[in-house]
Amino acid sequence: MNLRLEKVKSQLRRILADIFITKGKDFGIDFISINDILISRDLSSAKVWVSFAKQSDSQRSFNGLIKNSKAIQSLLYKQFVIKKIPKIQWQLSTDLDLEFKVEQILDDIKRPKDKD
Repeated sequence: MNLRLEKVKSQLRRILADIFITKGKDFGIDFISINDILISRDLSSAKVWVSFAKQSDSQRSFNGLIKNSKAIQSLLYKQFVIKKIPKIQWQLSTDLDLEFKVEQILDDIKRPKDKD
């Protein structure tokens, strides 16, 4: 992937994270994690893989994300500084290994470290 696509990917991740933090509750989306982003070379589309911390509600949360995708896209248009903004295609991540790694990292952070 070239440098421009990497920069757009990074900026897209940052803006989406900001939207989810500030407006997520309004959309009925809680505890969302952006796992990966794949952007087309011409910047016309981007696939965004997401997962949800609450596994029991993940499909309901994903349906809420799909339902509010136009509102999220419009917020993205307002915050992005490039001329051509990719159209977002949402994908529900089912990578259990990644989810396990994230949970393990969170557990390590919460667990007090032993001091010698």
